[in-house]
Amino acid sequence: MNHEIKVSLIISGFEESPDKITEIIGLTPTKKWLKGELIDPRATIRYKENGWKLSSGVSDKKAFKDHIKSLIGEINLRIEPFSSICQKYKGKLFCAIYLSEKSGDSLPEIHFEKSDIIFFANIGIELDLDLYIIP
Repeated sequence: MNHEIKVSLIISGFEESPDKITEIIGLTPTKKWLKGELIDPRATIRYKENGWKLSSGVSDKKAFKDHIKSLIGEINLRIEPFSSICQKYKGKLFCAIYLSEKSGDSLPEIHFEKSDIIFFANIGIELDLDLYIIP
């Protein structure tokens, strides 16, 4: 398998500290940042807004559907605060698929069930799918 899949929920567009989002949701994020912080310590690009990120927690080598089901499970445990936050601010399901030029026939299946799309839409989460080809 010559690909990696990363899926996370990103909440942004809020002025409060990301710690306030953590407090409201009741879940520790995988990552959080403040506007103006460096995106990567080795670079000069900075975040344009505060952010809160929850990764799927699933191995990068697992199927796309496993990542989606994992995040839906986490969100379902705290559906009211997630819905409130994502309706008020920007909620985005960020899906990054990294493909090797050598992937050949080993391409991952990227598929959303209708119920998953409805679930994310009902709580105000947009879908963002990025494909990267790695030499």
